[in-house]
Amino acid sequence: MPGPGKPVRVLLLLLAALALRPAAVSAQLISPGKLSRAHAALDGVSNCTACHELGKRGVDEPRCLKCHAPLARQIAAKEGLHATYVGKACAECHKEHFGLEFAVLRFDSTHFDHKQTGYPLVMAHDTASCRSCHRPDYITVPDAREYATKNAVLNKTYLGLDRHCVGCHIQDDPHVGQFKGRGCDECHNEANWKQVPRFSHQRTKYPLAGAHQRVECAKCHEPNPPGAPPEQAGYVNVPHAQCTDCHTDPHKGRMRGTCESCHTTDGWRGKDRRSFETSFDHSRTRFVLQGAHQRASCASCHRTRAPGDTAIKLTFVAETGMADYPRPIANNCLSCHLDAHSGAFAKTRGGMGCDNCHGLEGWRPTTYDVARHNRETFKLDGSHLAVPCEDCHVRPAPGALPRFRLGAVKCQDCHAKDDKHGEQFAGRLCTECHGTATFKIAAFDHSKTRYPLDGAHRDLACASCHHTENTSKGPVVRYRPLGTQCKSCHGALG
Repeated sequence: MPGPGKPVRVLLLLLAALALRPAAVSAQLISPGKLSRAHAALDGVSNCTACHELGKRGVDEPRCLKCHAPLARQIAAKEGLHATYVGKACAECHKEHFGLEFAVLRFDSTHFDHKQTGYPLVMAHDTASCRSCHRPDYITVPDAREYATKNAVLNKTYLGLDRHCVGCHIQDDPHVGQFKGRGCDECHNEANWKQVPRFSHQRTKYPLAGAHQRVECAKCHEPNPPGAPPEQAGYVNVPHAQCTDCHTDPHKGRMRGTCESCHTTDGWRGKDRRSFETSFDHSRTRFVLQGAHQRASCASCHRTRAPGDTAIKLTFVAETGMADYPRPIANNCLSCHLDAHSGAFAKTRGGMGCDNCHGLEGWRPTTYDVARHNRETFKLDGSHLAVPCEDCHVRPAPGALPRFRLGAVKCQDCHAKDDKHGEQFAGRLCTECHGTATFKIAAFDHSKTRYPLDGAHRDLACASCHHTENTSKGPVVRYRPLGTQCKSCHGALG
């Protein structure tokens, strides 16, 4: 037959303990006092273990947080007021067993320091009443709202507010979704909604300059929809790609160039060519002048006739072709400069753009150094480091550029004339015996050949056995084939 359930067992244990104690003490053990109204549902001996652990005094903290899950989440995340009470037991602040009318929570809102919650109150927030923010319709954090609804404390709890401005001020947003995903505090502070002390037009896609700085906001940002209050003006998607998006064209389309070709934001009065060229700020265009470009004349790029420099090619934006200053197409260096290498660097790491090797101050010196040579092509070490570039990258004709793309990567591709071995080591790598510092062999290990040296042979000079022979290809030191028997070198010894 199965034993009694847990609550019954607890009761039996308590009754057994009571039998051994005086009546007054027994009564206290059974009922230390009525629970508060908030915990009244847990009244009764069978519910003791909901808050207390048998054999231990006081309240078991994990059991409190098991019911008060929103607080458990905040404490774990180190957020909110309760996360600051590290090491304190719940019962130090929240007393129980003092009756239904006893207030478990005693909270003095008039002297409470809101900074303890991690959300300091400043400006207008500092003078607002607690319940102007802590109200049921502002409780949006899911677990806090679920808990407060279940326990009918939506109008009492201080948990569950969204810390973002829109958590409380969603109905106050006059911008009708124009700044979705942006924080209100990017422009506003907590003083009021009318002022925007943190807003700077210079941080937008259209920094204001010249006369634009003196224009009232409403001149460009009209109420949207028409008739709406000024604070509902349209602030995003205002056309501004061209001057004519806001200004009527006084030239009625006769000028093919853009307005800024002749005008500035200081005023519409035109300028003569000399004044214009000396005062025009090219950094306001998509092509900022740097290096040697700063010293070039305007006409070297902005001209309709073909340039005399054969290294320059210019293609102009179609609608600017007849303007005084036609606009070149300048997507990259090769838009204006001819490729002097005829595509040799098309597959170079980093791309074939001129700026992969050249700077804006001039074509020479290049930024291509030994480190890049080792990283991207043929590793230079030893004597190769002292070899002039043009010893390998030769010019195909006088005045022509050196050949930078070489198919030669093996020793014999460059050092065939230095090979003194004839065909003796065909198929073998030079690096098996030689290094890049010098062709002389520093220490050849004869033990790795078919004829290890021992005895008196160890002290013999190499030339004693490896003699120089004259061949059709010139003198060659004979290394192989050589006999390995004694008579091969010493003949018959009697």
